[in-house]
Amino acid sequence: MIAAAAAVSCTGNRAEIKLTLAGAPSEQVVVKAQNLNRYEVLDTLYTDDKGKLAYKVDVRKGDPEFFFLYRNDRRFASLLLEAGDKVRVEVDADGHLSMSGSEDSRLLAELNEEQKKVDAALSDIQNRLDENNLQDLKVEFNKVYIDHYRSSVAFVMKHCKSLVSVPALYEQLQGNALPVFGRHTDALVFKSVSDSLNKVWPESRYAQALAVEAQRRVNEMQLSMKLSEAEARPFPELVLKDRDLKDIKLSEVEAECIMLHFWNPAEPAQKMFNVDVLFPLYKEFHKKGLEIYAVALTSDRVGWGLTVGDQNLPWINVCDPSMNAAALYNLQQLPTTFFINRDEENQLVRAGEQFDGVESIRKYLRKVLK
Repeated sequence: MIAAAAAVSCTGNRAEIKLTLAGAPSEQVVVKAQNLNRYEVLDTLYTDDKGKLAYKVDVRKGDPEFFFLYRNDRRFASLLLEAGDKVRVEVDADGHLSMSGSEDSRLLAELNEEQKKVDAALSDIQNRLDENNLQDLKVEFNKVYIDHYRSSVAFVMKHCKSLVSVPALYEQLQGNALPVFGRHTDALVFKSVSDSLNKVWPESRYAQALAVEAQRRVNEMQLSMKLSEAEARPFPELVLKDRDLKDIKLSEVEAECIMLHFWNPAEPAQKMFNVDVLFPLYKEFHKKGLEIYAVALTSDRVGWGLTVGDQNLPWINVCDPSMNAAALYNLQQLPTTFFINRDEENQLVRAGEQFDGVESIRKYLRKVLK
């Protein structure tokens, strides 16, 4: 629907958005809603001859929602609205935004502005980077990042009863390449905020999803701590069949470093992980002593075999229909990656570390495969 002023007809609770765009009569504005991890277009509107429009959206009581306003395909306002909210959004001729009528939306705008400033500061440092000032700018980069991390912790703890803390916890800098809360110990921050939100907003989908993520992170942190504190000892043996039904024993893999990778071939994202992460790593490090022992945890051997063939995966691929490996390695999620290295006595041991992303994996491999 296209209109100068529109209202969504509904029988439930609603929130109202009143927008003023200075000097922008008949300007197109697109309204989008967030549905957990995806965005949905709600409507396309036009301002009146004074640059104004009004719009009402459905918001279930007890379940605040995120909404976004776009102009010329660019987001200019982010809103977090409860049922009954009446928010006023004003954009002056210079593009400066002001907001009233929704404290959560004001905080969300503050959060977005701070992220823009930090991203700009980090980009400026990278643009000034060269061989002569490498170390100095690394120190400067880390200081900007750590200062922002500390202020972000303070922000989410101060506003732990508001759902505005959720996007703050998932904030990514530098084009989604640098998570603000990426440490294992940040699981404690996630858990603290999640506990607070579930007391205030037990019906919120975002609070419920955060509870699941917080528990996942706590499990990861606990497993990582157990592994890092454990003495070096032989890893649990695996003897699994490859596509040719040949038994492949993990302990007999000849490599200086083995990447033990557990995955589910039925998940598209995990199949893309083969292409986007494992292939580049294998190409870079295989000749230096890396081998991948990829364990598919699935009862669908046929589907797994087709995936391995279609993707032409060059490393060791085996399947565990019994799922026994999940218990042996105390897996909490898929995919999960471990590294097994040969010590000075040529004994295979399990590395006491888990890895969250490709850069942490690459850093580790560069350290052990010199």
